[in-house]
Amino acid sequence: MTRELGTLKYVKNGILRFVQAEHGYGKSAPSGAMVGYIRSMTSTNILNEVNGHAARENLSNIELPVAGWCDDGVTRLEQQLDRPAVLPSPFSLRHLWVDLRRK
Repeated sequence: MTRELGTLKYVKNGILRFVQAEHGYGKSAPSGAMVGYIRSMTSTNILNEVNGHAARENLSNIELPVAGWCDDGVTRLEQQLDRPAVLPSPFSLRHLWVDLRRK
């Protein structure tokens, strides 16, 4: 799988399922979470690619915490989603990205 395909799948088969009525992930909940694994790309490049795909789907950006990346550990990122087809909205989606590059 190419890097670009992986980040596209993260949006299409992940984030979008929280806003599309046919999937309804997180229905009736104010927040949810996703886990992503960093295996080869830099964290910043992954975030830029994912946010690029998200923008093309009219989704908000995933925000990096003020403290920055936790290399060799878990970084918690945040995203606020407007999802009129799945309530409640807005919805807080937390992303836990686990850095496995040196493991």
